[in-house]
Amino acid sequence: MSLVTNVIVSCDGEYEGVKELTKPCDWSDMCQGQALAQIAGCDYKTEVKDEKRPDDFWGGSKFPEVDLFAAAYNYLDRTAMLRWLLSLPWSDPESVQVFIKGQDSERFDVYHLRDGISGRFWVQLVESTEPVDLETP
Repeated sequence: MSLVTNVIVSCDGEYEGVKELTKPCDWSDMCQGQALAQIAGCDYKTEVKDEKRPDDFWGGSKFPEVDLFAAAYNYLDRTAMLRWLLSLPWSDPESVQVFIKGQDSERFDVYHLRDGISGRFWVQLVESTEPVDLETP
C-alpha cells in the first residue's frame, strides 16, 4: 500500500537554496535519499540533460522562465520537508512557494516563505470562497 504526495517548489532563480534541492534527501528516512528534480527553469535547457524529457516538454510558444522542482514521495513527512526547505540558504526567500498535494486531496496546499523579525516562517494560502471578478480590469 502506498500514500503518494506530490511536491512542487517554485523559486526565483537564486541558486544558493536551489543547489540543495537537487542533492539526495537527508531530511527524512521516508524520502529514501531521493532529491527533487528540476522540471523548468531559465537554465533548464542548457544544464539539465535528461533524455526522458523531450525539448517540447512544455506547451505554449515559449519555454518557462521560472525555476520549478518536483518530486513524488511515499508517506511524506510534510512537516519535516517544510522544516528542511525553511532551513535552506535562500537568497530571495520571498520568492519561494511550495505546492503539496496528497494522494487523496483534491487540490494543492500552497505555502509561501516569509522573512520576519523573528526569522523565517511559512504562510499557507487559504482558499477563498469569493468568486474572482473577471469583468473588472
